[in-house]
Amino acid sequence: MSDRLMTGVCAMGLALVAALPTASQAQQKVREPGNIGLGVGGHLFGAGVSGKYFVNESNAVQGLVGLGYSSTSLTLSVDYLYNFPTFVQEEDLSIGWYAGFGGSLILGASVLGTTGIVGVDVDVDEVPLDVFFEYRPSLYFMPIGSSFQAASFGGGVRYYF
Repeated sequence: MSDRLMTGVCAMGLALVAALPTASQAQQKVREPGNIGLGVGGHLFGAGVSGKYFVNESNAVQGLVGLGYSSTSLTLSVDYLYNFPTFVQEEDLSIGWYAGFGGSLILGASVLGTTGIVGVDVDVDEVPLDVFFEYRPSLYFMPIGSSFQAASFGGGVRYYF
């Protein structure tokens, strides 16, 4: 991912955190069925708007819509995630991990990818916000062949409502 793209993603993340409502609103937990999180994120295939929907406390679907390898391509990705029980649980903070699989499509570059995912998320229920980091080994297919990328990581931040 280019430095300019990463700087833009970080700037969007800071703007999102600055715009969050105060803690005086009713508290909600991040990992509740029906919760939707929106924010910014990125991975090997691109960076942009990240979303996550909790089907129940353990199962979730996440997606990303944004810029691909260059500013002329659009990245779409969807992942299924199984969220394991948290291993750190405080009053307003929890740390957990998840695993899953997904796929990506880069329009404009004709790239199709499949990904395995193992991630860690830090949930701040007082806000409600999650910060996530993922290891995403990926196999992608292009018009000129295919390639496996083992050194593939992702991450981001999302606000839940």
